[in-house]
Amino acid sequence: MDPYLLSYLKESPKAGQDLKQRLAPLCSTFQISEEAEEIIVRRGTAQEALHQEKWEMQLQDVCFQLMQTYRCYYEVDPKRLKFLQDNLSSCSGNVCIYKENKELAVVVGEKSEIEKVLQMLEASQIKQQVRKDCRVSEVQFTLVEKEFRREMKASFPHIKTTRQGSRTLVLDGPEAEVEAACTTLQELVKKIRLKRLQLTPPLLAFLTSSGAMQTYQTRFHRSLRSPVMLEVGPDLVLSSLISEALEEAAAALERDLTAETVALERAEVESPEMETLKEDLDRLGKHLPKRVETSFNAILITPKKCQSSLKPGDVLEVEGTPALRCQKVFFIECLPWDAVKGNSEKALRYGLKQALELCERHTFNSVAFPIIGPGMVLNIPAREAAQMLTDEIGRFGRLGPTRSLSTLRIVIQPDYQDSTEIFQEVCRGLNKYMVDINTGQAIFQSLTSDLDEITLTVGGIQLHLVFGDITNETTDVIVNTTDFQNFDSAVCKDILMMAGPTVQRNLQSGESLGYMAQVKRGEIFTSSPGSFPCKAIMHVCGQKDPAVIQDLARDILLLCESKRYPSVAIPAICAGTGGVDPRLVADAILKGVKATVSSHTLQHLTTVRLVLFKINVFQQFQAAAQSNMGLLATPTS
Repeated sequence: MDPYLLSYLKESPKAGQDLKQRLAPLCSTFQISEEAEEIIVRRGTAQEALHQEKWEMQLQDVCFQLMQTYRCYYEVDPKRLKFLQDNLSSCSGNVCIYKENKELAVVVGEKSEIEKVLQMLEASQIKQQVRKDCRVSEVQFTLVEKEFRREMKASFPHIKTTRQGSRTLVLDGPEAEVEAACTTLQELVKKIRLKRLQLTPPLLAFLTSSGAMQTYQTRFHRSLRSPVMLEVGPDLVLSSLISEALEEAAAALERDLTAETVALERAEVESPEMETLKEDLDRLGKHLPKRVETSFNAILITPKKCQSSLKPGDVLEVEGTPALRCQKVFFIECLPWDAVKGNSEKALRYGLKQALELCERHTFNSVAFPIIGPGMVLNIPAREAAQMLTDEIGRFGRLGPTRSLSTLRIVIQPDYQDSTEIFQEVCRGLNKYMVDINTGQAIFQSLTSDLDEITLTVGGIQLHLVFGDITNETTDVIVNTTDFQNFDSAVCKDILMMAGPTVQRNLQSGESLGYMAQVKRGEIFTSSPGSFPCKAIMHVCGQKDPAVIQDLARDILLLCESKRYPSVAIPAICAGTGGVDPRLVADAILKGVKATVSSHTLQHLTTVRLVLFKINVFQQFQAAAQSNMGLLATPTS
């Protein structure tokens, strides 16, 4: 147990009496040993009839209840330390402060009292408002703004920003937050990569006068992995957070921009036709930005240039570009959806078959397919679109070994409306074709995904990031996320449907504990599993607050440990119906897990599975794991 909590239980009369009442049914005497950092409990004759293991479990329950009731708050910030030292005595009321040295103070007390202390700290900081100018250009801030705003929301909520000129961002707020926010902003700016293109003065003048720069920036924002900004000086300077995006943008500009010098005789220069030419060129210049913006469409008029037309199922081959980083682009002529086995399905299947055969004909090593059809134009149902693609890939594989084609990639947009359904259908479809049922031979050597399960070793536990449905889990404990009012949303509905009506009635009426309708902030309500194949279901409400979610992650692990449950499955609390940014949820849960295993020795809990139902949520947890855990996540086989 935390040594500061032990000191508090020993020094606070109210806390000491609370401890005595909790332990009275379980022991004859107890002693708080601060040196050994434990409470020594001795059984009396009244407890002899109680089985040893059950007695120990009840003692662990008492320890867990104490940690639920009291909190140790560590403070190292110099200004906040001074405020605590000036405003709190050593041990007054329900709070004690322990000053180890000039750099650390620990405040211990009931959770509600610690919350009041934290509110006092926040209020004191808000009063100490300062203003600071951060040197960051508009271009730089445009590139890092999204990440900076996310950091502000999570760590600097009281900061306000205003732009002052083209190279200064003004930060207003509590001094500590302002300093930290400015440092964070400068660190983000350091990540920006630059690339210079030496262009002729006429081309630089064209970019600044025609409006083409803004058009290119918009184009790059839509088509590249990361936005690319342009600035004109002696050279054209490209800036982005990703080097690959810089290279692709530079290649596009070098391909598109050219200047020619035409030598004219004096008579030609002074002729009336020259004035007409200048006027025509001026008018043309006004339309150039529009031409740049629509230049993507030139590829689609190729059949017209060839004086030919495409029939449904035909494949149009177009040369790749440096920006796309491929040799060929295949366009399949499709039809809007009519019916299963209708003309639309026949055309798409034939086109997919042709595309695969063309890859072999050109001796390509790899090909990437999107899921064609589930959009507004073709309106093919997502399930049918995925099935058609996997069927044609499977049939292609059954034809025998390929000459060159070794890698097929299926790209699913994570923020697409039906992305989860499509991913699951693709996996089911491809798994059918892994082995030829007639010959028993493998058709594909391996099937991997960016959403494969990831395992991290954190402290003494195995932490798994799982893309999937929590109702398929077989862990000892399942965590359900709910607001305790609406039980018909997302994860909660699925879990309760599997658990059965008895569990839902307990939640609605509080039958099992008698206080469900008044669940306090951050508390855990444990119910029987009903029909769910687990030992217990823990119901929690994250209050749409990352701080509450982080505390819940800690308490879930500690409760599992006290109950001797080896494994638990946790969803992305509040990331669905709750509407909290998935990255904030990921950071909160992972920090809660990391803090728990760092400060406690877990002897019984060995496996924590974070089960994530949406592709974008899984990706945010993956990114958060890499930054919070200090480890590179490794997919499991």
